[in-house]
Amino acid sequence: MLRRTFVFGAFSTGYLLGRTQLSDGGEHIVHRSSLTSACLQPESLVYLPPEHNPEKKKSPLLVWLHGASLRGDDVQMLRKYGPPFVAEKRGDFPFVVLSPQCPVGQLWTADSVSLMNLVDEAIVEYGVDPRRVYLTGLSMGGGGAWYLGSQYPHRFGAVVPMCGPTQPQQWAAGLRHMPIWCFHGEKDKVVPLRRSRDMVQALKKIGNKPKFTILKGKGHDITGQYNDDDIYEWMLSKKVKA
Repeated sequence: MLRRTFVFGAFSTGYLLGRTQLSDGGEHIVHRSSLTSACLQPESLVYLPPEHNPEKKKSPLLVWLHGASLRGDDVQMLRKYGPPFVAEKRGDFPFVVLSPQCPVGQLWTADSVSLMNLVDEAIVEYGVDPRRVYLTGLSMGGGGAWYLGSQYPHRFGAVVPMCGPTQPQQWAAGLRHMPIWCFHGEKDKVVPLRRSRDMVQALKKIGNKPKFTILKGKGHDITGQYNDDDIYEWMLSKKVKA
């Protein structure tokens, strides 16, 4: 098991509300932001890997946007699935994971400025590598990942949207040069497969070559894809363009 060596105090700005030491040596932290936004709770969940030590080497950052079922005001809900769940169960998850929470009745697409400001806050607060910042989301969060990536294409090394709603006419142009790996269940009845297919086709028309994985026989619940190491290895092969 890896030994955790991160010295947190060097980067703390007083936004910590709580921390949970995990069996793998990593840590979940409740981060409270000074940002105010109707579509963003002030508290986010942050996972720090076992050997996160920015004084020696800066870790990559994975930003995860959850689906509609996890909207609310309790960030511990975000540990139920997705990258926070995977990171907690593994002993070698290499990313700092930032998981903001969207309030009930709101959408990730309502305020990209506040979301990006939160990402910037986390980059400084946790000493991560700004050239290795990645974005993913599931369902409503998948739509949010498409959207946020389109608004800030020079801030993310790669985007991995899963079964999310799309707006190809509005979002494709901003993602022209973005490395993308999209996942969607073949039999999804909540967000039809055509939503991802239309976006992928729009990207191909403007020169992007997105990876597109259609999960045969799967419906809307494709949370298990976050257990696939290939996704993280692919992300880490990309960097924010200078």
